[in-house]
Amino acid sequence: MAMTIRYAVSKKLAMVAVGMLAAGCAVETGPGPQEKTEQSAAALNASTISNDVPDGITYSTGNVYFTRHYTGLVVYGGAVAEPSTAFRFPTITTASVMRTGKYSVPGQEITLWSEQGSRFGDIVWALVGGTYYGYFLSQNLSTAEVTIKRVPLAGGTAVDIAGGIGTDIDIVNGHHLLDTDGTSLFWQDATTVYRMPIGGGAHTALATTSPNTPTAGVYVTGGNVYFASSTSVESVPTSGGAVQTQYAAPTRVVTISAAPYGTSTMVAWGLYDGSAAFLLDGVTLGIKQPDGYMPTSLAPAIAESFGYVACTNTGCELNAAGNPIASGAFGLGIDLSQPSTEISFWGDSTGVHRVAVPIIF
Repeated sequence: MAMTIRYAVSKKLAMVAVGMLAAGCAVETGPGPQEKTEQSAAALNASTISNDVPDGITYSTGNVYFTRHYTGLVVYGGAVAEPSTAFRFPTITTASVMRTGKYSVPGQEITLWSEQGSRFGDIVWALVGGTYYGYFLSQNLSTAEVTIKRVPLAGGTAVDIAGGIGTDIDIVNGHHLLDTDGTSLFWQDATTVYRMPIGGGAHTALATTSPNTPTAGVYVTGGNVYFASSTSVESVPTSGGAVQTQYAAPTRVVTISAAPYGTSTMVAWGLYDGSAAFLLDGVTLGIKQPDGYMPTSLAPAIAESFGYVACTNTGCELNAAGNPIASGAFGLGIDLSQPSTEISFWGDSTGVHRVAVPIIF
């Protein structure tokens, strides 16, 4: 098996400038227009898709779906409320599910659903009964109770399909804590991995875990759920069964990813010490060495390779030192639909972004 870590650590990468194209957004109607790429002297020249800062993010063929929130002063009768007796201005948080095109520009976002007094987290999508739905984590800020809600991706009313699923789900620091195989929903709280029918119903505990901050997330592929438990990467069949340890780590696992590769599955992980690697057919291959930047998300690229975003307390990088991006970066996704080009999408503290990297063999 040839090792190709081209997107993660190859010295043959050439970064390019990306022209910002306004394409609007559509609901699962196919990929956006072809994007022009050119050689550039700049190390990284990303286009901003949205200025909204995401809390959770997912990608489809042509769109980006994300959750966001903002906190503002309470308004009564068209005016800001008077200060309280404690001289504190009353505020309220509004959470939203947003949709925009992969080749849109800021301002073209569409709000699918909003509500006050909540904060939304991770979001996934599925085609169920001929309708595309987004499924997302929602936390009541008064009670801290988390539930799973569903909203049509064409827009409409969000409904609660899970009831309360607990208060020990860290939707602020954890990412990709919710996933789906199109039939069931899977999620992870501080101590357990669960399954539930995608239309709602009883929750089934699939595995117990050791608490970890941040919770590294769950990924469903090939009939298995991949997750982390403190210092190990593990898997369990989606139907339930014995838990298998994929990798025993020397330190905390902070993010994972999993993707099909032929008849196998590539399972990737990032560690607290800054390193990242993946496992394929019993062979562990390196993605990055410890460098002070802790991986916050990993995404499969071409062949046996993964891209990553990694952060410190002061900033983040995309795929390598010298490619700085804003702080709080997470949710990396890679679109391989453009010939000879890998297009990366991610969210950070300044919004949702895109950059194209030509593949060089």
